[in-house]
Amino acid sequence: MDIVEKEIKNENDYLEQMNHLQELFNKKDKEVEQVLEKYKDAIKELMTCYGVIRLLDNQLEEIDAPLDIKCISELLRNQLSNFFEDVKI
Repeated sequence: MDIVEKEIKNENDYLEQMNHLQELFNKKDKEVEQVLEKYKDAIKELMTCYGVIRLLDNQLEEIDAPLDIKCISELLRNQLSNFFEDVKI
């Protein structure tokens, strides 16, 4: 094998490796996009739950509900509030 053939083989090997790396990158990029989409959906669901808990908490303050129920509602509302402060949403 002469020098030119070796160079061509090395270039072809290099191109194959780079194409393989590009495929791996594209696959991982797609996986990251899917995870981000699921994360965004989960945050939206948690925000909805937070809104419902706030409404429930407000309603419990207006009626003569048992104290333990009020405490549980308030605790849950505070936990969700702290969560949203931590994730900066």
